[in-house]
Amino acid sequence: MLPEISASIVEAGLDPLVSESEPNDAFYLGLALYLAGIAIFMSALVTVSKTPAGRVFTQGMYRFSRHPLYLSFIVILLGVSVATLSGLFLLLSTGWLIFPLSHVNTEERSCLDMFGVAYQDYMNRTPKWIGIPGRIMKVT
Repeated sequence: MLPEISASIVEAGLDPLVSESEPNDAFYLGLALYLAGIAIFMSALVTVSKTPAGRVFTQGMYRFSRHPLYLSFIVILLGVSVATLSGLFLLLSTGWLIFPLSHVNTEERSCLDMFGVAYQDYMNRTPKWIGIPGRIMKVT
């Protein structure tokens, strides 16, 4: 019974895994973004795992962005949206990203409380996102 249902789905052109069209430029651009996001994510995880407890993450992707894990999610979701040409996926991804992106400032305040001047120095030399300097908070 299941093979007949699967065959009917494929014959009707409803199988999302079967496409008769060739990949287009958007697919390849989206794939490149997706893979870049995965590389950023993996680099950040390696840095987190190698940094001794109680120290600020400043190596790897953390040299270029204070929030590479969040950045990687943005790049991955954007890549999937472009590769699939799905405005709906982009809209849903944007909604999903609101919480982590709104949480960044709270996280930075906590890091300032925990690490003090070491984190302030890190904030002074590293953009919040890649190449996008954020407002600098001062240690009080």
